[in-house]
Amino acid sequence: ESSDLVIAHAGAGTSLEVLEAGKLLITVVNQSLMDNHQLELAQKFHELGYSLYCVPDDLVKTVESLTPQRIQRFVPFPPSQAYKFNDYLEHVLGFDKVK
Repeated sequence: ESSDLVIAHAGAGTSLEVLEAGKLLITVVNQSLMDNHQLELAQKFHELGYSLYCVPDDLVKTVESLTPQRIQRFVPFPPSQAYKFNDYLEHVLGFDKVK
């Protein structure tokens, strides 16, 4: 919670937790995975401006690339909208009519 930068594996749960906490994220992709979903997720978050990603061999270079100007270009991750799913579920189950 007190860190400004988190370096983590590129798992979906970890990435979302770090970004939702408003932290700067560098994801390190495991290159040995088949159907590399970690790479796809890391690339998409980077494309949207939320984070950086790299492979283990490039981690030092990626950290060194964090200039103040580059940090300012990161896009804040949007807040969770879990309530939309809850509203939908209540509607499907008929609980919204009880209110």
